[in-house]
Amino acid sequence: MLDLQLLEIETEKETNDFGRFIIEPLDQGLSGMAEDVVEFVLSLKGVRLISTSDKPQKLTLDVKGPKEVKAKDIGKASGVAIVNGDMVIAHLADSKSKLSAQLVVEKGQGYSLASDRQSNEIGVIPIDANFSPVDKVNYFVEPTRVGRLTNFDKLTIEVVTDGTIKPSEALKQAAKILVDHFAVIHQPQTATKKKKVEEKAAQITDDILNASLEELDLPVRLTNSLKTGKISTIGDFLARDRKEILKMKNMGPKSVALVEEKLKERGVERK
Repeated sequence: MLDLQLLEIETEKETNDFGRFIIEPLDQGLSGMAEDVVEFVLSLKGVRLISTSDKPQKLTLDVKGPKEVKAKDIGKASGVAIVNGDMVIAHLADSKSKLSAQLVVEKGQGYSLASDRQSNEIGVIPIDANFSPVDKVNYFVEPTRVGRLTNFDKLTIEVVTDGTIKPSEALKQAAKILVDHFAVIHQPQTATKKKKVEEKAAQITDDILNASLEELDLPVRLTNSLKTGKISTIGDFLARDRKEILKMKNMGPKSVALVEEKLKERGVERK
């Protein structure tokens, strides 16, 4: 224990709105990781990834101190790349300190709450996931001219991404989404097309209805949640009312939407 009489306080610099003070010598901080579990989890939420796999991928973090742990210390996996590798996620104080964790990476859209990925497995901590690569968008409309004509506008768009996608690609994808939606308004689906879709939905074979949910390549935690609710086949899922499924434990709107998206890939839609 340090003798407090040895402590010295020095004012290095001080103005009306800034001060720099030095206090020494002090006892070293606690051993282990400086951050608690909550702080560590919050740091992990800031790690930005690019995944080319449609299936969940596992990453491993296994480091020893003393060390400033960064995102690039997370072990590599096929089809997964870490964009902001220099981001600090933890601090290990001494050589006896060790940090080990397994991380599951999934693809998705928008923002997903941790409550949508609840797990009964001991030691698993679901965290909120932000799948959107766009951090900020701004636009300006200014007058411009073409030759002698001045009654034209110039549109300037600023796009800030997290580095997992180029701003120009984000702009192209956004434009495509708008075009697809406006096309539905401009050329609405005719009654004939709707009838064909309904006929196609009615032609679901027994083989598809009896197919196991595992064949949809769903996240394991989602498959387990459905099985807990006695839904183990595609037919079981289609037979249940959507509102009834949403009332099941660990089944949020995004989870149900993911199952329906996988079914659409097989040409199966809920009536």
